[in-house]
Amino acid sequence: MADNNDGNSLAPFTYIWEIENCPALSPSPILSPLFIIDVYRKPHWRLGIAESHYHIQCFVQRQDDSGTARIHHCSEISLLDTDGCPLITDSARVI
Repeated sequence: MADNNDGNSLAPFTYIWEIENCPALSPSPILSPLFIIDVYRKPHWRLGIAESHYHIQCFVQRQDDSGTARIHHCSEISLLDTDGCPLITDSARVI
């Protein structure tokens, strides 16, 4: 991964998922189309958003594949406003 000169690693890719006309979440999660990340041995992934006890959960979900059981990765998810500015940003590291 590249470094942006302040000690923070830069992501090797950016995935933007735009949801339109979603005034309220349904009882089941809303899932993005599948995407593939070559860096992580080509498993399929998707983003999801769900409501849980008055909170909104955003998550990255790995789909079934024949790869290793666990993949070490770092991810960052941001909720953007209509102008593309981050409202909420959070990151996770799976080791």
